[in-house]
Amino acid sequence: MDDFGNILYLIFIAVSLLGGLWQNYNKQKAKKEEVSTVPQYEENDTELYDPKDFEVDTEQEEEARMAIKNLERKANFVKQNRRIKRRSDILLETESLDEEESPEIDLKDFDAKKAVIYSEILNPPYL
Repeated sequence: MDDFGNILYLIFIAVSLLGGLWQNYNKQKAKKEEVSTVPQYEENDTELYDPKDFEVDTEQEEEARMAIKNLERKANFVKQNRRIKRRSDILLETESLDEEESPEIDLKDFDAKKAVIYSEILNPPYL
């Protein structure tokens, strides 16, 4: 403990611990005061219970229940009518789109002789 820095460091730690304890003490004291200032109601106190508020709450709860039921009905309807797309369905859709987009064949430009020659060139019988 010959070093002045170590002594200063220990003093700083002690002061911070005391400050923390003091803050905790003040917080606990404030909580006790809050608990003691909260008014205690008796069971026979009529100001707390208002039948109109209860009716409003039940009406709002009933409206909320009806809204939830409607949403559940809609969700079930969508689930029943939803169809899972299969790969074959997707292929059929793309083929139909290709057929719609492809230009029509003009038979005036078709030459059967050239078609046979090209097919023989592309598919030789000796391979």
